[in-house]
Amino acid sequence: MRFFSSLPPHMELAFPALSPTMKAGNIAKWMVKIGQKIAPGDHLCDVETDKATMAWEAQEEGYVAAILKEDGASDVAVGEIVMVVCESLSDVSAFENFKPSAPQAAAAQAAAPQAAAPTPKAPQPAAASKPAPAPAAASAEGTSVTLDGNLLQQLKAKKWAFSKEFGLPAAQCKYY
Repeated sequence: MRFFSSLPPHMELAFPALSPTMKAGNIAKWMVKIGQKIAPGDHLCDVETDKATMAWEAQEEGYVAAILKEDGASDVAVGEIVMVVCESLSDVSAFENFKPSAPQAAAAQAAAPQAAAPTPKAPQPAAASKPAPAPAAASAEGTSVTLDGNLLQQLKAKKWAFSKEFGLPAAQCKYY
């Protein structure tokens, strides 16, 4: 919720990343109209990614106050503000000429280049730095993945449960 503007309390909804590799997408068709009440699970719009067309569903309830990208909008960056939701139907008219806040609009445009090229971190003093944990697994492309203790415990628990369910020795079960 945003409370520091002259507008009524509202949420600015950013264009979602519907896949791990998604940087931008297209809005095929909005399923909601301005002034419509939405609830969690409602189908907001169809989003076209580079691989498929998927439904974007509401996570919160409220009223559609503004739609900032029309049907057919292409190359919408992940994180770009595309819709505004407010708490009350009587507040919808206040968003007729709504423009996203400048810092968030700039952040959405800057998010795509940062995702492609990560920024280097400032060097840490040697006394404060910790050694990097050893990689727990490597993918086919040769990149390493480090598993934290909680995730590793979950994987081990799944392996144990799978072995008990099918009567196999745990050594024959693989992590998934």
